[in-house]
Amino acid sequence: MATEVQAVFLQRRLVTLSGSKGIGKTALMVAAGRFIQMRRVNGFEEVYWLNGDVPNKISDNLQDLLRALRQDPNILVLADVPSISLNSLPLRELLEVNQKARLVLEVADASPDQLKAQLGSLNVKPTKMELGPLQPLAQARLFLCRAARPLYDFELHEQGSGKPSTPPKIAEGFGQTLGDLLALAELPWLRSLSGNPSHIVDAAQALKPWEATKAESAPPKGQMVKVRAVRPSGEVDKLKLLDSMTVAEIIDARII
Repeated sequence: MATEVQAVFLQRRLVTLSGSKGIGKTALMVAAGRFIQMRRVNGFEEVYWLNGDVPNKISDNLQDLLRALRQDPNILVLADVPSISLNSLPLRELLEVNQKARLVLEVADASPDQLKAQLGSLNVKPTKMELGPLQPLAQARLFLCRAARPLYDFELHEQGSGKPSTPPKIAEGFGQTLGDLLALAELPWLRSLSGNPSHIVDAAQALKPWEATKAESAPPKGQMVKVRAVRPSGEVDKLKLLDSMTVAEIIDARII
């Protein structure tokens, strides 16, 4: 995936990367940037990373950035840009300074009209990339890779969130076959994470060791009560019985 993305970064001068929070935008840019920098693909030797308050950082260091871009072909990565509002980023200046310069914007809002207003007459066509959820098999692999412990057998059923009444068994070797991954990917509790890598990792690392349910304390013994029993012969007896005793238990005990 990273190699495919770096090809887009190198072929397009302006790329906007969007997607829901936690979908992996920053991780993807880091992987692609490292690949480009390590391999020095097409002569690109530097990757600039800006995050946080990007507009102010560029404003404070614009001349340094322009000077660096004039000297060497670079990819300038701008991470966590809240919005491409008019005049908030000097996109045109950064792209004009060197025909080999590339900009990658990780941005939640990158409307075509705003980009067009920023670029003016500059002959650069923005390329939009939107990251979607992971594929089912990738979801299963990621969960197993980041799981805090092995899965138990009861967690591999549709109602895996419940706890068994008896000690469960660890699903030894689970995840080594394609069938295992497909089965895991179809479980409702994994599907509920919507293929978001951040959510999957959080759920995997939140796994806790199984703890047997504590045995309930023994129910309190019945209270002794006094009972006035009248026999068929008319004889009256005063008995002390447990208030929890049934008639059958009284008969079996031959109390009456």
